[in-house]
Amino acid sequence: MLADAAEADAWGRAAFDLALLDAYDGRGDVPAHLQREPFLEGLSRVLRPGGFALANLWNGSDRARAECARFAAKLRAAVGRVYVLRVAGHEQNVILLACRPGERQGSESTCDTIRSCASSLTEWSECEA
Repeated sequence: MLADAAEADAWGRAAFDLALLDAYDGRGDVPAHLQREPFLEGLSRVLRPGGFALANLWNGSDRARAECARFAAKLRAAVGRVYVLRVAGHEQNVILLACRPGERQGSESTCDTIRSCASSLTEWSECEA
């Protein structure tokens, strides 16, 4: 399903393993509607146990890094544990991986699977927002 974050109420009772957020605007700021409680609550509601949200952020200035930390804290409160992936070749970007607690039936969590694969490619660290 492809939907605009501003229409989070339209998601209804959908359930997803992954939500992909291209989470910065032309100035490098996290859009305000992605930081509001209705969106974050909706995101948490539609992610299945063991699912995750990936957010692409610009991280190329002190101001952007502070905003990234604030958004990571909001994701942690709404979804669960948050990790940061440094993007090789695009050092001014980071990917936040917010993991919803729980496991899918009969398998390890999607978040753990993604993290174990990505950790062999580039640096992962728990986000200290």
